[in-house]
Amino acid sequence: MATEISGRFLKAAADLFQNLKVISYEQLNLNDRFGAVMLDNLVQRGCGLDGINACLSKKTQMDRFKAAGFNDINCKDMYEIYLALPNRDIIERIEFLDDVEIFQQLLQHYGITTATK
Repeated sequence: MATEISGRFLKAAADLFQNLKVISYEQLNLNDRFGAVMLDNLVQRGCGLDGINACLSKKTQMDRFKAAGFNDINCKDMYEIYLALPNRDIIERIEFLDDVEIFQQLLQHYGITTATK
């Protein structure tokens, strides 16, 4: 969805509800080489990302919610969330990763944004 349309939707929801919390899971950091390859793969499959302007960084994700009237906004990439897992050591013993760098890059390109009004 184009960022103009999603922005209008978020603004309308923020105007309509006095108390509102939104949780969004989307791509992040599409302005680096790994992100460019991700985007190119989507385009080649006919799945262009109309909302790319909101997915360039954590800041662009947070800015879209701020512009819609949200005041408590947080964005974390999935690698940050993974590192904060309480039982990460157990997970890593069960599932051995042979390419930790690729895993890290992948997780750094998806994120969860929470926004509250």
